Amino acid sequence: MKLLTLFGLILFINCTGQIQDKNSDFIELRDKLPLIVTPIVFNSNGDIRINAVNLPNNKILKELKYKNSFSAFGKIFEAKDFITIIGFIPNDSGTPLLITIDKDGNELDSFVIYQSVGFDMGYYRSNFVTINADKSITLIDSLVTRKINEDRSDEIPGTDLLTVTKSKFNLTDKGKIKKTE
Repeated sequence: MKLLTLFGLILFINCTGQIQDKNSDFIELRDKLPLIVTPIVFNSNGDIRINAVNLPNNKILKELKYKNSFSAFGKIFEAKDFITIIGFIPNDSGTPLLITIDKDGNELDSFVIYQSVGFDMGYYRSNFVTINADKSITLIDSLVTRKINEDRSDEIPGTDLLTVTKSKFNLTDKGKIKKTE
């Protein structure tokens, strides 16, 4: 019986240590990441002019970097139970990424800023995104298409078709990013 009690106590201490590590990593994110002032605008046709922040021993950031090569820029929102950080992932369009993390170090949600960017002959899609102080996100999606000649070697001048759509999202009190329009 004493052996079972001792084993239980060791297991409890070990689990408590892991929770404290996650909490200390969350606290480090909350306290050491710079606050990114909103509103902030991102344009998929331009360069991102924010430098990545390095917190080399933070296990949350290490996991995000391992999972999708995420580099953190800073925190954008802070609530009682979570923070929202913003960073960058080097995908085809090189997009900023929002991630909400709860106080236990768990990822609640993520939001790819450039949702539909793409370029090819006759197809040019851009995203313009504004993150506002009221935790709303506005995405303007601009698509230009041009007809291509019969031998598919070039675009036909004067055949441009422009389509613009607007979407809105909100960060909820639970740390989720939901489409509202």
